Amino acid sequence: MKTLINKTTKTALYLWEDLEFIELKEDLIVVGSPVKYHIGDLASSTAELIEDVVDPTDFICAKYKYIDGEWVNNHPTDDGVTYTWDKDHWTWKGRNDGTKPPSEQWKASDCN
Repeated sequence: MKTLINKTTKTALYLWEDLEFIELKEDLIVVGSPVKYHIGDLASSTAELIEDVVDPTDFICAKYKYIDGEWVNNHPTDDGVTYTWDKDHWTWKGRNDGTKPPSEQWKASDCN
């Protein structure tokens, strides 16, 4: 497997099979050959492709960080909030009505 991470936060954003073609360009990321899609909000300056990673089996964008060859849970556990994945984003009690802001750790993720 291979994963694409944010260089600054180390948040894992995508996970692909080893054979998938990924090209980091100066202005975007190209996926597939022939091209299947472009990732326009990342580029070679902001993302890093790491190959030969183990599939965590429950991968979801921003659920993990990839640090020093290890998957690290990116779920805040020390701020008193229970975070859940809701189709395409993290959510928690109080998010929608603005009564509970996200933790600093959650704000560092890229798929919120």
